[in-house]
Amino acid sequence: MSIFQTNMIFLSENYPEVFNAVNEVFDNVGQHQYLSCLTKNDEPNLEIQVEGKSFFLHSKYNAKAEAEKWVQSIHHKLDKTKHLLIFGIGLGSFLEQLLLATSAKDIYIYEPDINIFKQFIIIKDVTQLLSDKRIRLLAIGDTESTQYKIGIFLARNISDAIVSVSPPIYERLFPEVVSSFDSKTREMILNEISTLQTLKTHQGEWLLNILHNVPHIPMSTSLSKLEKVWGGQDVTAVIVGSGPSLKEDIHHLRKLHDKCLIIAAGSSIQAMIHYGIYPHIIISLDGSEAYYNVFQNINVSQVPLLFCTQTYRKVVDSYQRDKFALRISNDCITDFFNTKEIPSFFETPTVTGTAMQIAAYMGISKVILMGQDLSFPDDQFYAPGVNHISEEQKESSITQSDIKVKNVNGGENRTSQAMLVLQKSVEMTARVLQSNGVKVINTSKNGAALEEVDWISMDTLIEQLKQEPSQDFNISRFSDVQNEQELIGSLEKLNHRFQEIQIALHKMNQRVPKMIKTLENLEDAVRKKNINVVNKVLLDVNKLWDWITRQDIFNVFYKFSLEHNINVYQRYVPEIVETTDLINKSKLIINHLGALIRQIDEYNLILASSLESGKNNLEEIIASKKLS
Repeated sequence: MSIFQTNMIFLSENYPEVFNAVNEVFDNVGQHQYLSCLTKNDEPNLEIQVEGKSFFLHSKYNAKAEAEKWVQSIHHKLDKTKHLLIFGIGLGSFLEQLLLATSAKDIYIYEPDINIFKQFIIIKDVTQLLSDKRIRLLAIGDTESTQYKIGIFLARNISDAIVSVSPPIYERLFPEVVSSFDSKTREMILNEISTLQTLKTHQGEWLLNILHNVPHIPMSTSLSKLEKVWGGQDVTAVIVGSGPSLKEDIHHLRKLHDKCLIIAAGSSIQAMIHYGIYPHIIISLDGSEAYYNVFQNINVSQVPLLFCTQTYRKVVDSYQRDKFALRISNDCITDFFNTKEIPSFFETPTVTGTAMQIAAYMGISKVILMGQDLSFPDDQFYAPGVNHISEEQKESSITQSDIKVKNVNGGENRTSQAMLVLQKSVEMTARVLQSNGVKVINTSKNGAALEEVDWISMDTLIEQLKQEPSQDFNISRFSDVQNEQELIGSLEKLNHRFQEIQIALHKMNQRVPKMIKTLENLEDAVRKKNINVVNKVLLDVNKLWDWITRQDIFNVFYKFSLEHNINVYQRYVPEIVETTDLINKSKLIINHLGALIRQIDEYNLILASSLESGKNNLEEIIASKKLS
């Protein structure tokens, strides 16, 4: 068996995403030329030709000595850090020396050039090197989605500051990637933290929404029916936000109804109907009760709804037009019920980010943002007609916003930290789309300037858009035709699933108090420094925790609603595992696992109530279906 085959087997078992990435692009040489060669010391090297210039990945003389010298130059960074991110590993020399020199407990590896990584696994057995237990992440490739995943992983797993190091050759080969990677990763970490904080704040409401909306999935059409429906047709979508600049451009939409797919993002439907304009679809993400006010006193009977499963339940319950279901990727609850396969999209704190992903999913090649001010131009909050929150709430949000952001006119707008997170999220989503070939244009007058997104006035674009071929954007033609008997059967299966979960929760409610009591016993034994008792109680803790973490309740419901709490605990797991002193290990478990268990105990009351409410709602739907 060749070195490459051995390495690929190892990657498939230990780093499956890396294995898939190598497999998918193995025949793609990329934009540079790569020539295998040796150093004067007979070590593997790589000559990389970039725009007529040659770069050697390692010293032409002695790769190991070069790597040792580099590591010595950054030794001050390696001494006290707990989390170390390595940007670029070359053909192994840089990584080998770093692993020898650093005392970091958590190591994250990012190799931006797949072709370098390919050469690495062709010429060198990496099984021992990449088996280092400190390696928490290995990612390869320079795509936006790869960097997005790195940001999410770091946000969920680091407990302290992270130090990033990169060999000098990578700064010469990939200057733009190196210079932007840290800022992009920070943005993604902030976005993920914001998402987790939002989930933590609204965990009870979103849980209840999902459990209420589960029956609507078999009663609706899966968004998968719209996958690539406009693929290869060079179709444009206009995603309409509810920012104040919308009033300056909304009149253009009257001329584009059969030229562009017009998408109302969340509350912008109020403004559109205020101006007598109906979009082709509404996309709903908001799980708050205030969002229900958006649909009061407006007629949306001719507009299909694309709803995420955490959308506020009364909106989905009352919506009479065709409905298409989708979910956000962190919603493992809907996936667990498995009522119907529906596509998922990565989490963003704004419905605009979700709408952009959906547009790309449907095969749209150009996305135009309108009314997406993502700030408070001229101290205004919403476009005319948007009134689902009170004037006092709007005024309070604006007056408390003390951050300035550049606008598309070269001036500045007032903004808030929360609004800044939304802006960065839209920018990140735009980068992901554009890296996949979807053009994103911002036309929002007076709004925040979006990094790496071209701004063009809609007054300029309109003539070009009017020349596009006419299209049928009525997505209702893709709706499922319901068979009532099959539907009732699906709903009754769901009801049985609810019953199973309630039984499982009852069992969990017996184990969790027992775990709390066992941790109290451990604390008592630690206080008395009785090592024999500590050892025995630790075994009981491990046994109980192992049982808890193997249950569907944990891996579905806790994972969704308590993700933030679980992530906080998991950040300390490596330290707990590596601590050999039983007393210190026990103190870590008492503090960190104890905090999580107490949160689980409180959450179980919320889960029990939500399950009962969701089940009652489902049984009412079944009864009404049987009567009709």
